[in-house]
Amino acid sequence: MLENPEKSWLDSDQPTLVDVFGKYFESFEGACGSEKSFFDTFNIYKPVRVVISDLAGFARDKDKPLADYDPFEVKPFWLQ
Repeated sequence: MLENPEKSWLDSDQPTLVDVFGKYFESFEGACGSEKSFFDTFNIYKPVRVVISDLAGFARDKDKPLADYDPFEVKPFWLQ
């Protein structure tokens, strides 16, 4: 994907991988903190999902069953 910048939102001109991926890890850490706060307040577990944040991708993935995220015997759904 990096050889075709039109297909990637990653900035391959960054000097290190931390610069390329840092915002994604920070966002995931924030999402996990939000889930922990939700669990502590309501005692309900809501798994953290990482989805494409454009409207079409979100609409497609928001109700995807959790079982679709963990099929170790077949390709992950995003590679099918």
